[in-house]
Amino acid sequence: MDVATLSVFVAEWTLRARVVHKGPVQQWKSKRGEGRLFHVCLVDEQGREIAATFFNAGVERFHTLIEENQRYTFAGGKVIKASEKFRLVDCDLHINFNEKATIEVIEDSPEPELPEVQITPLAQVTELARDGRIAVLTVCAIVTDRGAVREVTNRQGEIKRKRDVTVNDLSKHPMQLTLWGEESDLAIWETAEDPLVLLGIRLQTCVFNHSLMLTTNRSTSQLVFYPSECQAASDLKAWWLSTKPGFVPAPLATLASLVSEEVAGKHKVTREIVAFINYIRHDIDTPLWYESCPNPACKRKVHRLDSGFHCDRCKADLQDCLYRYCASIKLCDYTDGLWASAFDDTFEQLIGIPASKAREMSEAEPEKLNALVLDILNRQYSFTLLKTQSVHQDLPKVRYTIEKVTEVDQKSLTHTLLAELEGLNSPMFE
Repeated sequence: MDVATLSVFVAEWTLRARVVHKGPVQQWKSKRGEGRLFHVCLVDEQGREIAATFFNAGVERFHTLIEENQRYTFAGGKVIKASEKFRLVDCDLHINFNEKATIEVIEDSPEPELPEVQITPLAQVTELARDGRIAVLTVCAIVTDRGAVREVTNRQGEIKRKRDVTVNDLSKHPMQLTLWGEESDLAIWETAEDPLVLLGIRLQTCVFNHSLMLTTNRSTSQLVFYPSECQAASDLKAWWLSTKPGFVPAPLATLASLVSEEVAGKHKVTREIVAFINYIRHDIDTPLWYESCPNPACKRKVHRLDSGFHCDRCKADLQDCLYRYCASIKLCDYTDGLWASAFDDTFEQLIGIPASKAREMSEAEPEKLNALVLDILNRQYSFTLLKTQSVHQDLPKVRYTIEKVTEVDQKSLTHTLLAELEGLNSPMFE
């Protein structure tokens, strides 16, 4: 079942969706009592979003088990009409869960790309928020004023840190965006060079002192800086450069800059980097592939039996399995090196054969497979790398995933390098 088929009138359902954001645990208090809760934002296979809330014992059971960017099946929740006052995503329905919910992981290895979102021009925000309605929307804009961090006291007497930044886009309708807590303290506000391009996903409208503005909701909003695969971001940067003729473009991203770039909490970083393939793990203990469930909606690693295989996710014994790539690759450039994962389609593009063929070749013609692996070593490619950070057993865990690989456009690369050299000779560096 997907989001479009959910209904307040259907009591039993199972939803397949990815957790694209998990909010922090919060305290709630009302006339009915008090307790704890946390919110998640779910996206189904058709790209539709819905928010869900876990309460009290459900917090204890599921908050540490649910991970961002992982797919699950969800059942045992109550579908209700979304509150206009506390709407978290652009969906008319909302799901409430308690400790009796049934949630099972779907093992599909690749990290997701940024979800395809409908970007709203800033000039249209006023219309969407007419009559005081809270609108949930996504904007792509340049930060023209980064503001300063201030401390304010809310109605409950708590001291909160906030930063008011000004954003603008091609509609030339600047607006204030209010950031709270750790979002206001991100190092990027102090260190990033102009133009600072921001993709704000699931921002909310609010009115303060009779002025309409945007704000983040720590339960569902996401901030992505310099979104590399967003055409709106490229158009914004070109527009900004056309208005700043003396601007020197930022240098090409490097592995060292990606390693050192901070990934705070709910944020992730995507960068396009030109690098060499230095090494590919490939031996008996670490093959290039894994044995997966043939169900295309599952893809989970299966266990070998005396005759056949068993999938824990599908709870089924299988006669056969499918082989999918999950390769560990060492990338290097002139600044640093790092290990990144390349999954099925991505690694097949590099090596030129599907995982099932590679597995057969490893038994019948291992020298040919080794030759294919050696052929891509020390070759230069343009990689789109995704850096994500999660918490595992109270320790930060950083992962790098190769989302896309292409041949290097040497002409474009040469023009970029020449532009950097020209910038080094500009009066800005004298």
